[in-house]
Amino acid sequence: LCDNPLARGWVAGVSTSTAKLTTLWTTEAQTTATKPLGTIWEGGGELVSDGPGQIIFATGNGATPPVGSTAPHTLGNSIVRLAVGSTGKLAESDYFAPYNADTLDINDQDLGSGAPTLLPATFGTSSHPSVILQGGKEGYLYLLDAAHFGGRGATTNNVLGKFGLYGRIFSQPAVYPGEGGYVYSITSGPLLAFKNTPTTAGGPHLSKVGQSSATFYFTSSSAVVTSDGTTPGSGLVWAIQSPTKDGLNSNLVAFKAVPAGGVLTQVFSGPIG
Repeated sequence: LCDNPLARGWVAGVSTSTAKLTTLWTTEAQTTATKPLGTIWEGGGELVSDGPGQIIFATGNGATPPVGSTAPHTLGNSIVRLAVGSTGKLAESDYFAPYNADTLDINDQDLGSGAPTLLPATFGTSSHPSVILQGGKEGYLYLLDAAHFGGRGATTNNVLGKFGLYGRIFSQPAVYPGEGGYVYSITSGPLLAFKNTPTTAGGPHLSKVGQSSATFYFTSSSAVVTSDGTTPGSGLVWAIQSPTKDGLNSNLVAFKAVPAGGVLTQVFSGPIG
């Protein structure tokens, strides 16, 4: 869409019995902005859910929410939770936007260039049992409490962790819950590995522990993890590595899930055309 002024983000509800449209919801429902946008882009990702009637996604540049915690009707550069009502109607129930969301919009640094990942319960703590991770074009990864995104702060981010600055992110983080727990994010640069390292105060936290020597252009895929459950040594991280924006000479690559000496060890590479 490339910031086309007519673009907005939409979520549609369709009846599984009649195949007819039942409801529509838009990210920019009440704005007079000439370029509302707020499209649901999420390069390499999808909508996620953590329970019945719950839908979570991220949005790109657009009319941003004001400072506060009540979900508004202008939700550009936000992570949004929708609730599905008893009649099928969709309504925003929670959101997060970086404090500098307006600057992100001006500088074309969409938060929603990446997609959110709900992390396994082992990444949570007693104070924050459910956590979610989101990366964007600015190059930061945000760790949030999935039960309370926190809205938008005036001068700081209401987040559990903000990690970066890395290369631009156009992907969805992948997770390996074995061997202590790891998360992987493809940036416009290397594939990064983070370990689950709760703080001494009992808060969720991720520590960068490794990266690939291979580099990834923004047209690369999201990472995908395969393993034999949580059996030590069985985890592999897969991705399509594109060295150019047009995808020429791309390869399917795989790395050991647990870094060694700060390096993700590559164990496979095959051309895909």
